[in-house]
Amino acid sequence: ISLPSTLMRQSLAIFGEHDIYGTKTMQSFQSRFKGRFEILSRSGHSGWIDQPVRLMQVLESFYVTCL
Repeated sequence: ISLPSTLMRQSLAIFGEHDIYGTKTMQSFQSRFKGRFEILSRSGHSGWIDQPVRLMQVLESFYVTCL
């Protein structure tokens, strides 16, 4: 996976533990990604449905660091 350099600043990637993209894709992305990387436990690709409270916690925590 080739990532643009603009994704290396103040970026957040969120995957679900059971994401449709699978573990291999998550690991490949994480190894190249310089931003914050989160995996939502007990979630598929739709974290806003599977884990809405945890997703909001992750987003709020990230937004605070961007201010």
